[in-house]
Amino acid sequence: MELKKNSFAVNKGALAQLLQWLNLRPEEGERTWMMFAFYTTVSVGLRWAEDSTVALFLDEYGAGPLPWMYIASAVMSMGLVVVYSWLQKIFPLRWVIVAIAPCMVMPLIFIVSLRGGIHISFLTVALVFLLRLWVDALYVINDLNTSIIANQLFNIREIKRTYPLVSSGLLVADVISGFSLPWMLQFIKLEQVILIACAVILLGTGILSYLSHQYRKAFPDAPQRLIPKEQANRHRRLKAPLRRYTWQLFAFVGLLQIIGLLVDFQYLRELNVSLNSRELASFLGLFGGIVGLFELMTQWFISSRVTERFGVFFTAALLPVAVGFILPGAIALLNLVPALQAQGFFWGLVGLKFSDELLRYTFVVSSGPVLYQPIPERIRSRTQTLSGGTAEAIATGLAGIIILVTVFVSNQFIPPELHKWILVGETVIIAAACLKVVLVLRSRYVDLLVLSAERGELSAANVGLRFFHQGVVKALAEKGNTADKSSCIELLAQIDPQGASQVLAPLLIKLPSDLQRQSLEVMLIADVNPIYGLEVRSLLEQPAGTVDPEVFALALRYVWLAETNPNLTLLEEYLQPRHHSLIRATAAALILRQGTPLQKIAATKTMRRMLTHQQERERVNGVRALREAVYLQALRIYIPKLLQDESLGVRCAVLETIAATRLEEYYSALLGALYYKSTRSTAMRALVKLENESLEMLLQLATNIYKPEVVRMYAWRTIAQISTLEAMESLWLHLEISWGATRYHILRSLLKINKQPEITSVDTFHHSQVEGLIEQELKFLAEIYAAYLDFQKPQILKSYQSDRILVIGNLLQNALQELEMDVKDRLLLLLRLLYSPDKMQAAAFNLKSQSGTNLAQGLEILDHTINLPTKAILLNILDKRSPQEKLTYLVEAGFSQYQQMPVSDRLGRMLTLSYLLSDWCLACCFHFAQISRIRLNIQEILVALRHPTGFVREAAIAYLSVASHRVLLELLPKLEQDTHPLVVAQLKEFMKKYPVKNYAEEETAPKQY
Repeated sequence: MELKKNSFAVNKGALAQLLQWLNLRPEEGERTWMMFAFYTTVSVGLRWAEDSTVALFLDEYGAGPLPWMYIASAVMSMGLVVVYSWLQKIFPLRWVIVAIAPCMVMPLIFIVSLRGGIHISFLTVALVFLLRLWVDALYVINDLNTSIIANQLFNIREIKRTYPLVSSGLLVADVISGFSLPWMLQFIKLEQVILIACAVILLGTGILSYLSHQYRKAFPDAPQRLIPKEQANRHRRLKAPLRRYTWQLFAFVGLLQIIGLLVDFQYLRELNVSLNSRELASFLGLFGGIVGLFELMTQWFISSRVTERFGVFFTAALLPVAVGFILPGAIALLNLVPALQAQGFFWGLVGLKFSDELLRYTFVVSSGPVLYQPIPERIRSRTQTLSGGTAEAIATGLAGIIILVTVFVSNQFIPPELHKWILVGETVIIAAACLKVVLVLRSRYVDLLVLSAERGELSAANVGLRFFHQGVVKALAEKGNTADKSSCIELLAQIDPQGASQVLAPLLIKLPSDLQRQSLEVMLIADVNPIYGLEVRSLLEQPAGTVDPEVFALALRYVWLAETNPNLTLLEEYLQPRHHSLIRATAAALILRQGTPLQKIAATKTMRRMLTHQQERERVNGVRALREAVYLQALRIYIPKLLQDESLGVRCAVLETIAATRLEEYYSALLGALYYKSTRSTAMRALVKLENESLEMLLQLATNIYKPEVVRMYAWRTIAQISTLEAMESLWLHLEISWGATRYHILRSLLKINKQPEITSVDTFHHSQVEGLIEQELKFLAEIYAAYLDFQKPQILKSYQSDRILVIGNLLQNALQELEMDVKDRLLLLLRLLYSPDKMQAAAFNLKSQSGTNLAQGLEILDHTINLPTKAILLNILDKRSPQEKLTYLVEAGFSQYQQMPVSDRLGRMLTLSYLLSDWCLACCFHFAQISRIRLNIQEILVALRHPTGFVREAAIAYLSVASHRVLLELLPKLEQDTHPLVVAQLKEFMKKYPVKNYAEEETAPKQY
């Protein structure tokens, strides 16, 4: 039995090693091997059929009609691609991918059988043409089918690792068919080889049927014409960028196909000069076998790693660069050497074909399906069919036309010695165009991923203000929902606050009262401008009772503040009791601001009556009006009582008044209001108005660890809203010296600042500072993973056999996992400081999803956005990998040096980093030390006893109650002052269990300590 276990362990280790060599993960293995088996089997059959039909075709026609073959193949392939796309709309995708190969093979068998039974020469020749045509079409459909299946089975990150191995099935088929075909031709005819190939293709279809059944959840159950309404709406929003991206993919696939056919034509034309049909078939098979070996090694061990390391667009650009520039240049140089001119061009073309095949069926094939991943899943397969399949078909026909025109023009106008260079030059031109398309695709790729995640930001940086103003005017003038119009005004205030008055003032008289109030508030915030005084005054001239009192008061304030020498006598009329309280308060505040001494006395009496009135509305309106007053000496005495008013509206109005009038003796009331949810937002606005005056006291509050966490969080948010250089520098300073939750709150606050239109990115100094913080977080992650692994070792459980040990050990490991999630959140926030907020927001949204597909999309966005030295580490950390793998990456990158420690040493190491741990993780450490009888440093215990969180102090006391009664006795007078319920209960339990009289007589520390 032990031998079987060891054998299984050895086999499991060998399999893991093999997967590592192939750059695969265990969860991807089964799908990948089944796809590999299917694609290899079908490709062997197709390769036999292709080489046999090529030999028959060249024997009957020669290389001359090849351009016509390309054109006819394009027409047939395009027709079949359209039919294939139509089938996806009628039938579920799983049915289509399985049934398409048998449906294509049956006509092939029929044509071969028909050719063998007909002895009419011209029909036999025509059937050879049709045979070659149908095999080409079968190739196109099979490649398209395989790519679609891979995109359904694997997400955007998995496909980079798995598809190189899957697509290497074609290379394995090259090796098998290349070396087996010459042997088969010694015993059977070419027609019989084709029939055997059809049987092998049907065998591969059986493997695909089993695969699609095992993973049927990966394939849509309904035809693509039955798309849910919400998904259809989403597709419409993506229609324009999706169309542009699809056309660029169409161009990329088409240009690659043209390059391949131009190289193929030149290659076959040279071969046809000296070889007969049987020799040609054998040479093609042998060449394919040799190329296949190179391709196989590249695809298995190099391709996926290069794609992951340098990106999909680097690998996509390799073929046009090599085949279009490097090799043609080398051929030209070889022809400059007289001794090599005779065979130089021939072997140059062989090398060109070799490179084209090698790069096309390794790097390009591997990167192809990845380029379709940003397209929404429900329409991806059909888009891939129409874009990829149709592009290849059209490009094939276009290549045929290019070759025909080139040959005709060359024969008519160009000297014979230059004929062979014309197609080489055309290849270079088309390769340059293909390279340009790759560069454009790269920029569209990430943009489409972000749009697919439905995340984005709007700011003045990407809005044309003149057209935006016109849109707001049109929206407010037309009939529509008031809420929508209110949103328009709010958006206008955010994007162009200074130009808001110009847009809103002419519309005031036409707007409903709610929108009039909102518009006037926006205009007052943007500063009063006499130019718009007439439009606002028109509201005051309306018939009595037709204008809302709040709107009237705002208009009154705007008009009198806008005038240089206002007539305050008219304002005294509004102090009469018959007017609404808000109008009376506004008039009184304006008089207190600008009136004569007698006028101010009258206004003060009016305000005093309102501030002490029994009705809440009177008091609220009176306090609100005080914000605009300057002369408050006689009214200050009412502030303390109003701060304790039973009305929330009154208390909030007082807070705003304190900030507006700079009443320093009451600034502490603003900080106190942050403690209560009902007054928090008002207090924040008031403190922001004070700007640097409130900065120091906010910093004291935010950095005081004994204050409630929520209050400290809002203190940091308030600092972030203060738009001064000192406030921003304070945030950056404390970001560097803080850890844990405090760093998280500061990061969130800084991101609020970075959302402002005028702030696009951090400067160079802060950029390097953020990079340093990222490295700090990565080092802390290494400590977390090391602790997780050491606490997970089986010997821990053997050393301390106890059910309670298991429970607390699991709690500690869960706490470490939560701590890891906190660090990842901070890493994403740090990245948002450095890169495009919309891209980082889309990435973070996908990374937090439980879906593997969404996670892969988030990683892909990061892969194509960030350019830090730690990029590879970040991608591996944010991916779903085991703690051991992640720790290995961090150690290899130099962020840590891991050495397995005993549990007691590892726990001590964690407690030395207590300032980095979350409160719950720290408490779990003490509980684990208590139950495991681990000796701790007294300094670490004292730090925990002074911790601001109650359950951490309770955990430290619980540890001391077991470790040392004497120490606990010494600390008891101070601990009894703790009012936290957990601590009080812990001390009461201890007192009952161990009477005080016994403390002085004995030291009960266990020997383990």
